[in-house]
Amino acid sequence: MPPNPIGGFFESPSDELLTGPGLRLPESAALVQSGRQALALVADALEEQDSKVLHVPDYLCDSMLEAFAERGWAFDPYGLDDDLQPLPGDLAERSGEVWLLAPYFGRHLPAAVTRLAERSLADGGIVILDLTHCVLHPDPTPSTFRAASLRKLLPLPEGGYVTGLSASPAPAGTSVSDEYLAAAHEKADALSSHGDTRIARERHAESERLIEASTTPRRIDQRAADMLSVLNVGDLATRRRRNAETLVARLAAVAGIRPLAGIVDALSPAYLTCRVDEAAALQSTMASEGIFCPIHWPRPNLLSPASWPRDLISLPIDHRYDASDMNRMGDAIAHHLESRPA
Repeated sequence: MPPNPIGGFFESPSDELLTGPGLRLPESAALVQSGRQALALVADALEEQDSKVLHVPDYLCDSMLEAFAERGWAFDPYGLDDDLQPLPGDLAERSGEVWLLAPYFGRHLPAAVTRLAERSLADGGIVILDLTHCVLHPDPTPSTFRAASLRKLLPLPEGGYVTGLSASPAPAGTSVSDEYLAAAHEKADALSSHGDTRIARERHAESERLIEASTTPRRIDQRAADMLSVLNVGDLATRRRRNAETLVARLAAVAGIRPLAGIVDALSPAYLTCRVDEAAALQSTMASEGIFCPIHWPRPNLLSPASWPRDLISLPIDHRYDASDMNRMGDAIAHHLESRPA
């Protein structure tokens, strides 16, 4: 019997993960359906901004830009180092302006960047902190707005949040949770019997289409809010950290792949993101073995960087997996890299 797949969308969480205490958010946080909606509320709040130029990392996802592009903003990319942390010199040149900062893959921003954010705020600037990859242990960098998708790291049908607003999102509209919850239950049933997850994947694709089409900010569905209030976030974080440590140890002896610095030290890593030549080829090989690894990210349509990395792959390390899964993934990577022509 083949092993169950690794990766892909979250199936319904086990009962042990629904024992509280839930994710603590700031009292001022407005809960919405998605991270895109959270950023749309930030863009709306900045409607009267004189200069609509947003300084963004030169490596990011289109979804971080869409709401601003729709409202007439231009984008000025600042550089990141080889481990995808902001270059302090680039930020220092933009002090007092509008920044989008994103702590990637569960790591916090370096202390030098935090100090520059403090200075930029003191100079009259605006700092938007996208916390999607560190919702379990948020980065403390000072900011004007904090926004995140809750769906990337947590087994929720929908969810995002934003702080710093003076207005609340519109009341809940049409729920986008129904299709996702059905898909999550079907996937859990299929995995428990080592069955086919194809129907679950099709339903999940439809749920993604619905949530991407839901661009007007709406309050989160009550079922998702209830799940958020009882998630055992401590257990979720511990499992991620333990899996990252196991996988890093397995990959230590594998030539040709390097985890980005600092991920294994994060309190709650999002993925184990690595640099490896021909990442797309590795991704394809892994998928053929039932291991599905995202690549963060495809080249965005809304930014025109001079170059775009093709040597990054993100390995899933979330709460669904244990040491045997990490070693299976490490073995598959080692076999692929060792089998490549010299």
